[in-house]
Amino acid sequence: MTTATATATADTASKLTPIDHKLFKGTAAEVLPWMNDDEILASIGCNFNVASRIPSVDGREYPESRLWLRSDNGDHLGTFGNRRQVIQPVDFVRYFRDFCDKSEKAITLDVVGTPDNGKTFYMASKLINSNLAALMKEHAGKGFGIKKDVDTQDRTDAWLIITDYYGESSAPKGIVYFNELVCANGATRRTESKLAGLTHLKQQKGADVSRVILSALQEVDIYSSIKQKLIETKITREFARNCIATF
Repeated sequence: MTTATATATADTASKLTPIDHKLFKGTAAEVLPWMNDDEILASIGCNFNVASRIPSVDGREYPESRLWLRSDNGDHLGTFGNRRQVIQPVDFVRYFRDFCDKSEKAITLDVVGTPDNGKTFYMASKLINSNLAALMKEHAGKGFGIKKDVDTQDRTDAWLIITDYYGESSAPKGIVYFNELVCANGATRRTESKLAGLTHLKQQKGADVSRVILSALQEVDIYSSIKQKLIETKITREFARNCIATF
């Protein structure tokens, strides 16, 4: 996995941690409040439209197919049937930011990126940053006899990631990516679940993207609720010893 690069200005503090920078493949950039849609796409070299063209050979056209090309340099992105509709990168960004504006910044567009020079495009929002340090410190010395404060970096990070594909026959989709930082030395457990999909067989609007984002927020709420119940479940020393012995 290639470490993402994050851009920031001297007068704007980054929201992302060093661990966040390791999550994203290819060329990625942090989205800062002052950036407009074109600047966001330019930060990863993807400020282009997708041009749909009928292929031709020796003067003969093949209208049942379409070539998807970058409008800025003519590079080939993918070849598809004539029913496939484009969600332009700038529209995708605008739909996401419109949703963020309506949520009164409860969520923000934090990262954009591409692993393959524009053939795949993704946007990411850091939804929660639950720090378990305070909880563990409160219970230090109880139950399992924890004597050491948990590192303040131990937490659960939940990311909403919206993807679109211009180089392969995959539908745009939304996933939630939970990154469990489970101990002070950096061990992680990553859980990725697909939540909802869009389609390239019809024109997609802002309402369609909003539906995917809302599904993600509901998933995070469910995950957080289950995790909190597990945290609050009391475990006896005897039960813990038996679990370890069985393992």
